[in-house]
Amino acid sequence: MVKGRYKVTEFLGGDETGLAYLADDKIVSDKMVLVRILLEEDADPMMESILAEERVSLSHFSHPNIARLVDSGAFTNGTEFLISEYTDALSVRDVLSIHGKFHAARTARVIRQASYALSEAHQEGIIHRDIRPENIILSISDTDTEQIKIVNFGASNGDPNPHNAAYKAPEILDGRVSTAASDTYSLAVVAFEMLTGNVPFEGESTKELMRLQHGGLKDRPSQTDPTISPEVDEVFDKAFAFKAGGPIHKGT
Repeated sequence: MVKGRYKVTEFLGGDETGLAYLADDKIVSDKMVLVRILLEEDADPMMESILAEERVSLSHFSHPNIARLVDSGAFTNGTEFLISEYTDALSVRDVLSIHGKFHAARTARVIRQASYALSEAHQEGIIHRDIRPENIILSISDTDTEQIKIVNFGASNGDPNPHNAAYKAPEILDGRVSTAASDTYSLAVVAFEMLTGNVPFEGESTKELMRLQHGGLKDRPSQTDPTISPEVDEVFDKAFAFKAGGPIHKGT
């Protein structure tokens, strides 16, 4: 039992940021929730304070494309946990692993929904800090249309690690704090991977990743799929510009 209310029933898996469990809400009949035990250790008091404030904001924030945070707390040993809405569906990562890259039209629908959700969260001062395919769930709405859910808001301090470094903006790899812009960069990486099946930059270290990012895109989506418009390539050139303000390769 968590907080005397949520009865854990199944271990769902985990990553470097935490362990996920399915649980029954013993107060609300037939309601399942996701219990996430946080594993990241952040010694920075400022970041701890920011995350605490954002989790309060998340508890009052509702958006159809964001898994709602319904509760949070800490065990007696200090380990923190989050209780959020549970969505029983595949993630973008699952679909990439099973079927490979997405069609352009489906990619556009998914990314559009995710961008709107992130924009509204950012307006409330809430940063995700860990946008990647694992954290975008593909569910079905009441109208039988595909509806995405961004999960694990409030779960990450944003630090790069071997599992998420490829989705991090240059400034994050350089040791700076996450911002709305860095979330947007991460979403662009997800979009690129959905279209091509690969991340735009892949290195063995943060230094190598930054060097590749500085050099700009070498392979563009239209090169892997001729049905993709060159205008899409231009969008990615701008999205992955090492310095804000425009594409790295203007004319390619």
